[in-house]
Amino acid sequence: MLVQEDPGNDSQYIVTENVEGKDEQDVINPRVRMKVTNVYQNRTAVNARLQGLDPRARDKSPLGARIKVKEGVSIDLGTIEHGQSIERVFELDIRDDGRFEFQALLTAVPTDSGEQYNIVSRGAPIAVGQPYPVEIELKHVESSTINDAKNGNFFVKPGSGVHIIATVVKKTSNSRLEFKGIRTKPTDQQRNAFGGVLTSEQGRSFFIPLVHDHAVEPEGSTVLGGNITTEVRGYPTGQISWQLPGKGEARLVDIDNRSITELAEDDFLVKATYGEYIGDPLTVRIVQDYRQDPVPFRSVSERFG
Repeated sequence: MLVQEDPGNDSQYIVTENVEGKDEQDVINPRVRMKVTNVYQNRTAVNARLQGLDPRARDKSPLGARIKVKEGVSIDLGTIEHGQSIERVFELDIRDDGRFEFQALLTAVPTDSGEQYNIVSRGAPIAVGQPYPVEIELKHVESSTINDAKNGNFFVKPGSGVHIIATVVKKTSNSRLEFKGIRTKPTDQQRNAFGGVLTSEQGRSFFIPLVHDHAVEPEGSTVLGGNITTEVRGYPTGQISWQLPGKGEARLVDIDNRSITELAEDDFLVKATYGEYIGDPLTVRIVQDYRQDPVPFRSVSERFG
């Protein structure tokens, strides 16, 4: 097997082809990089320990012997000062194709309290023999009303919001991508966060943003956007989660013979430049930052006529 490394992502390797005369079960040994940052709210140091680092199949199928972390991963990470990070690199043993990601379990004990925190984080996608046909990059628009953005958390001026941009990139050269926009999904943690549907500028021109059909040519891209709003007198936090297009909502159309391949959620590789909320790039949490003056309160009739 030939292994191609994506230089922009230390953890993403793709087996591009089988080499004639070579055993298809040849083992490849890429690496996964883990970065731990101390963002403890009391701004003191923490004593951290990695309790486990486990690969998982993104389609939730059994792993078998396809992939494993080569070395034991119960590791004392030592003391991490507030705002500082440490990194560790782990070698992998990969014996078969698949799409995988990793789940890390860490414990952290602040030096000012002795209370233990348990942190679970997912990430570092790897595509082996099954490249992702579509990538989505999520980012937010910088604004004076956003005081801070980290790990999928946005600390905003009370009553303001966040504008999210999604760049959808078609990675293969022989087919066109057709898909619906990106809807939000219900969550019991939504509370003070509203809207967030990711669609075209035309779709956002409606009173209620319209999710409609999009087409992306081979190796092309399209940009979607959406506004997350909050109520100035609402709950202190809110949460938005997005639902990727599923079967029947996304497909690849071959340019030459017009054959159709239906896509599932697992066919989309999602990256969030603002970090991941509890390991999920498709979820953000909005926090009302009461250190800032709120936006002027307007009644429903004032806002919507």
